[in-house]
Amino acid sequence: MTLDQEQLKTPLEACRMLQVSLPTLYRLVNQRQLQAHRVGRQLRFLPQDLRDYLERGKTQAQGR
Repeated sequence: MTLDQEQLKTPLEACRMLQVSLPTLYRLVNQRQLQAHRVGRQLRFLPQDLRDYLERGKTQAQGR
Protein backbone atom coordinates (compact mmCIF):
# COMPACT_ATOMS: atom_id res chain seq x y z
CA MET A 1 0.00 0.00 0.00
CA THR A 2 1.31 3.42 -0.92
CA LEU A 3 0.75 6.27 1.49
CA ASP A 4 -1.02 9.14 -0.24
CA GLN A 5 0.45 12.32 1.22
CA GLU A 6 -2.83 14.20 0.78
CA GLN A 7 -4.91 11.74 2.79
CA LEU A 8 -2.48 11.53 5.72
CA LYS A 9 -3.60 13.45 8.79
CA THR A 10 -1.35 15.58 10.98
CA PRO A 11 -1.27 14.95 14.73
CA LEU A 12 -3.57 17.93 15.33
CA GLU A 13 -6.07 16.67 12.75
CA ALA A 14 -5.93 13.23 14.38
CA CYS A 15 -6.56 14.81 17.81
CA ARG A 16 -9.64 16.57 16.47
CA MET A 17 -10.95 13.38 14.87
CA LEU A 18 -10.41 11.29 18.02
CA GLN A 19 -11.31 14.13 20.40
CA VAL A 20 -8.17 13.62 22.49
CA SER A 21 -5.30 15.88 23.53
CA LEU A 22 -1.92 15.83 21.82
CA PRO A 23 -0.20 14.13 24.81
CA THR A 24 -2.89 11.43 24.77
CA LEU A 25 -2.39 10.90 21.03
CA TYR A 26 1.36 10.42 21.51
CA ARG A 27 0.69 8.05 24.43
CA LEU A 28 -1.58 5.94 22.22
CA VAL A 29 1.15 5.77 19.58
CA ASN A 30 3.84 4.90 22.15
CA GLN A 31 1.64 2.15 23.61
CA ARG A 32 1.02 0.86 20.07
CA GLN A 33 -2.73 1.29 20.41
CA LEU A 34 -2.72 3.61 17.39
CA GLN A 35 -0.63 3.23 14.27
CA ALA A 36 1.36 6.22 13.00
CA HIS A 37 3.61 6.69 9.98
CA ARG A 38 6.75 8.76 9.81
CA VAL A 39 7.14 11.21 6.94
CA GLY A 40 10.64 12.49 7.45
CA ARG A 41 10.70 13.48 11.11
CA GLN A 42 6.96 14.05 11.35
CA LEU A 43 4.19 11.69 12.38
CA ARG A 44 1.18 11.22 10.12
CA PHE A 45 -1.95 9.13 10.48
CA LEU A 46 -4.08 7.29 7.95
CA PRO A 47 -7.77 8.14 8.29
CA GLN A 48 -8.59 4.41 8.22
CA ASP A 49 -6.27 3.78 11.20
CA LEU A 50 -8.08 6.52 13.13
CA ARG A 51 -11.50 5.07 12.23
CA ASP A 52 -10.31 1.58 13.23
CA TYR A 53 -9.19 2.91 16.62
CA LEU A 54 -12.59 4.53 17.16
CA GLU A 55 -14.37 1.30 16.19
CA ARG A 56 -12.27 -0.74 18.61
CA GLY A 57 -13.24 1.69 21.35
CA LYS A 58 -16.93 1.33 20.54
CA THR A 59 -16.68 -2.45 20.53
CA GLN A 60 -14.93 -2.50 23.90
CA ALA A 61 -17.49 -0.12 25.40
CA GLN A 62 -20.39 -2.27 24.18
CA GLY A 63 -18.81 -5.40 25.69
CA ARG A 64 -18.80 -3.94 29.20
